[in-house]
Amino acid sequence: MARALQGKELEGPFNEVLERCIAWVKDDTPAGPGGRALAESALTVDQRARRVEFAWPDGKKARADAQVIGFLVQEEGAAPGVSLWRWGWDDPSFDKGMVKHALELKKYGEKRRIAELSAPAMRVHRDRCWGFAGLAAALSGAAGAVGCPVDGKLVLLTIGPVKG
Repeated sequence: MARALQGKELEGPFNEVLERCIAWVKDDTPAGPGGRALAESALTVDQRARRVEFAWPDGKKARADAQVIGFLVQEEGAAPGVSLWRWGWDDPSFDKGMVKHALELKKYGEKRRIAELSAPAMRVHRDRCWGFAGLAAALSGAAGAVGCPVDGKLVLLTIGPVKG
């Protein structure tokens, strides 16, 4: 299982915390069966079951509990790496039960007066959004975070242990 980000790693200036969360998501998000990279699978989100399913071209499959943090939309003419970010809790297409980790992160931001964690949408560098997902995962005890392309958006999810 991947190493959890916790304690002092989640303390300090917010930008430094986000940098650690970005590194954690990139380096320590769990793998699929046989060490397969989750990023190389096709992902399907089942909101009713609050789960993401991974499928590889060779037929192997796995699943994990999941929560929507938010999604990125690449806007035409935007600076490289900059996307429109919208929190899952602000989008009615996501089931209320699927955005609990995003709401926990919103409360964390409100308590610490971090405006970007409670603004419904913003233009931001995509790496920062991965930091949001990593921080949500760390705060909620999730195993990591993944991105799921859906209708021209990249939905960022926290995930539990991968089973398969």
